[in-house]
Amino acid sequence: MKPLTLTAVLAIIGIAVAAAIAFKVWLAHGGKYEFGQYGSATTAVKSQLFDADSARFRSLYISSSGVVCGEVNAKNRFGAYVGFRMFEYDNRHGLAEVKIKDDEPSSNPMDNMMWKYDCGV
Repeated sequence: MKPLTLTAVLAIIGIAVAAAIAFKVWLAHGGKYEFGQYGSATTAVKSQLFDADSARFRSLYISSSGVVCGEVNAKNRFGAYVGFRMFEYDNRHGLAEVKIKDDEPSSNPMDNMMWKYDCGV
């Protein structure tokens, strides 16, 4: 059996490092890697949270109006998770607008109508 050449050893090390980085990214995204709009949406939502590293996402989808909708749970200033809240990420006009729905029902009928139009809820 021939000994490994320096090139082969470096290739094996490179593959191992790339796999470790990919695994770290996968874990950082809750066990799944979001491409394109999903990745942009989660990054934008995280930028509005107190503890962005604690963010957990679920139920991500692109609505028929082209808005990324889903739910996010993150820690507050006391270090406690606040519970999943709906969000929408609208980049249809290049503005990258993020809205996170409050627990309290909105008294503004336009807000409720926009949530229903954008995310179907």
